[in-house]
Amino acid sequence: MIDTVSAAVKSAASRGKLTAMLGGEHTVTVGAVQAYSDLYEDLSVLYIDAHADLRESYQGTRWGHASVARRIYEICPLILVGIRSVSAEEMNFIKGQGIPTHFWSAQPSDNIRAAVTLTSEHLSDNVYISIDLDALDPSIMSAVGTPEPGGMLWHEILALLRAVSRKANIVGFDIVELSPPEGPAACAFTAAKLTYKLIGYATQED
Repeated sequence: MIDTVSAAVKSAASRGKLTAMLGGEHTVTVGAVQAYSDLYEDLSVLYIDAHADLRESYQGTRWGHASVARRIYEICPLILVGIRSVSAEEMNFIKGQGIPTHFWSAQPSDNIRAAVTLTSEHLSDNVYISIDLDALDPSIMSAVGTPEPGGMLWHEILALLRAVSRKANIVGFDIVELSPPEGPAACAFTAAKLTYKLIGYATQED
């Protein structure tokens, strides 16, 4: 699956296309990042998620949703934003490798300012963005498999994405982990509108 995704993304991206992947399982991100890393030497990844996803393996596999960020880190630099659930193994890895990470806090006024500063300091000129919808607060996005309270709200994630788009070239992105049966229909519309917004930010001229 990862090889198939990588080949498809590389084919489109090599022709100057912006790729937007939509899906459930977060592991599709690995294939896309592999493709873009071949095209951009300075690629970095903005990984927006409630979970660190830095486990070396989980439930017997190195390729599940709990290890996606770990596999990406093996390819290119990584910045984590929105984190509010992390294991001891992952925390040790973050500290040991010095991975830039913003843990979403209980002080809303501090979150966006800190997240924008972190991304401004660490993202390269060419950026791939991966958004796990559980980064959003369950009050607006309950249709995910592993919801976590205390997440990002609509205008917060838009402010972050807008700031990134003004600093860097967004080469591609994904929005994943939508599970429609787990929430109301409004969640699918929210995911679609987020996709629409991010396409706009990535292709703006100014």
